[in-house]
Amino acid sequence: MENIITNLKTQLKDKKVLVAVSTGIDSSVLLDILIKNKETLNIEIVVAHVNHQRREESEKEAEYIKEYCNENNIKIYTKTLSKVSDGNFQEWARKERMAFFYEIARAENIKYVLLAHHAQDNLETILMRLIRSSSLKGYAGIEELSRYKDIYIYRPLLRVTKDQIKEYANNHNVRYFDDKSNEEDKYFRNRIRKYIIPSMEEENPKLYQAINDFSKTLINASQIIEDETNKFIENKVLVHNNIISFSQNNFKTLSPFLATEVLFTLLKPYGFSKENVEEIIKQINASKPLIINKIRPNLTMVKEYGMVHFTKETLETEPFFLEIKEEGVYKLPKNREIVFKNNLCEFKANKGNICYNNKELPIYIRTKREGDFIRYSHGTKKVSDILTNLKVSWLERHDILLLCNKDGEVTDILGYRVNNK
Repeated sequence: MENIITNLKTQLKDKKVLVAVSTGIDSSVLLDILIKNKETLNIEIVVAHVNHQRREESEKEAEYIKEYCNENNIKIYTKTLSKVSDGNFQEWARKERMAFFYEIARAENIKYVLLAHHAQDNLETILMRLIRSSSLKGYAGIEELSRYKDIYIYRPLLRVTKDQIKEYANNHNVRYFDDKSNEEDKYFRNRIRKYIIPSMEEENPKLYQAINDFSKTLINASQIIEDETNKFIENKVLVHNNIISFSQNNFKTLSPFLATEVLFTLLKPYGFSKENVEEIIKQINASKPLIINKIRPNLTMVKEYGMVHFTKETLETEPFFLEIKEEGVYKLPKNREIVFKNNLCEFKANKGNICYNNKELPIYIRTKREGDFIRYSHGTKKVSDILTNLKVSWLERHDILLLCNKDGEVTDILGYRVNNK
């Protein structure tokens, strides 16, 4: 415990901090340490308490911490969780707490939120993730200092054992409340604490030092992986208009592990598991040149012409039809426009202008249809085949517009030079 004050000075001196206090032994000890060293650290303390309403003692504990903070001239915020989660209560409650802490931090202009996780919490987390599977960084356990949006989450007791916390509480007469739900076998974490960790402690008296070393090693290794992942994303991945794109050949230069990390990072907002990502990588590495896969309702993967794209946009074409009766400027979908003037049709994406005869008006602009073709002097050619020859991406094809004469025959593909003479 002697290193705690030194670490607190390094992280918190002259700062305003928010301390999450449940009234259990861990957070009560943390609050006591901060109060006793308040002058030394020159800190301002604000307390947050969440009443989960899961036990009869909850109301009593909430009243106690309010009185305690008033006696010590500490500002306190409290929240009562009224909603009952239908799923994983612990995970739901954790998210509710973090949202509450963040709300207070923003209101009080606080950058550091302190949580009382300790060495045994870290070991429990590592074991849970080893059993259930996680990332390399996840296997490292709980971070002592991490970010949540634009604030820091700091855990000063993370290298302190439970026995040391109990010893401090006894020596300093710290009042706290026991949470009996921590003994219930229905929670996975509790089962690990009760049945697995005691055996590990018997096998290695220096278990927590070993776990600390293990955690540090994985954190350092995961940082190297994260740096390499970010390097590839920054240099080889293009993100534009909600489309993520990269070269298939560049992606294949990555090791299988790093390829998984890169794709997992890119697709993290969509909630993919590592297993999902590995299946997508199989499609990227497959010999099939064209793959279009709607992997989520709001995400489609397109592999073509040596490129891989992930897009939020639907690839379904929105029908469009426009009759041009006279010269002028006309608005088109996707903030495009086309100009008809002096027998020339000017479309920004075209390499050169398209000629037309204003005596042959009206002419039409419409979206592509199945079976469309352009007539040449030597025969006809399907629009789809022309686009394939021009290597037009499937991401672009659903935005294609065709220029048609007054008889409805396709004469040009807007944005692409097509010689139909």
